[in-house]
Amino acid sequence: MQTKPFLRYAVIFILISLLAYVATDYIIDSDTPDSFKAVVDSLENNSLLKSKVGDYESFSYNDKDLPSESDNPAIVKIALNGSSGSLYLTCDVIKNDRDEWQMVNAVEDSLVLKK
Repeated sequence: MQTKPFLRYAVIFILISLLAYVATDYIIDSDTPDSFKAVVDSLENNSLLKSKVGDYESFSYNDKDLPSESDNPAIVKIALNGSSGSLYLTCDVIKNDRDEWQMVNAVEDSLVLKK
C-alpha cells in the first residue's frame, strides 16, 4: 500500500507543474507585442531562412529590442537558431488595413555558423 501516497503526491506535483507552465506561458505571451508575434509566425514558415541555420531549433531576442505596442511600422530584431548556426535578422512590420501585422522586410544582419 506504499504506492497510494506516492501516486497522490505524483498527481499533485504534475498538476502544480502544469499550472505553473500555463501561468508562465501566459505571462510571457501577454508581454510580447503583436508585431513581434507576426514576425515570429512569418519566420517560422520561411523555409529558405530556416535552411540557412540547419534544423530549426528556436528563436531568440533581446527584451530591449522589442517594439512597443504603439510602434507602426515596427522594427524587430530576432535570431533564428538551428543545428548549423544562428541567423540574426532585422525585420520591418506594418499594420495593414485589416488591423493585422504583416512583415514587409527582413534583412540578414549576420549568420554565425557552429564549428
